[in-house]
Amino acid sequence: MPYTLQELSDLEDIRMLKHRYFRGIDTADAELLKDLFTDDIHVDYRGGYYRITFEGKAAMLEFLANSFNTQTAAMHHGHMPEITITGEDTAE
Repeated sequence: MPYTLQELSDLEDIRMLKHRYFRGIDTADAELLKDLFTDDIHVDYRGGYYRITFEGKAAMLEFLANSFNTQTAAMHHGHMPEITITGEDTAE
């Protein structure tokens, strides 16, 4: 099924948000990061031998502040995103 113009615009907004997130983490830019999350964020990171879950913007910002800083070099890559529009104002 073809995308609507609004869905294409929404997909690009999501991609840009994701790249701002990567840049905020990689540069330890707390000011940028605090504006990226909603108060009701749910986090579920999984990889290798770890799984990290928590709720809320404050918990997310605390996690990032303890995980990334200006003394650490980091570089995230976000290629070939798989984004599914699930509703008028939701996506996965």
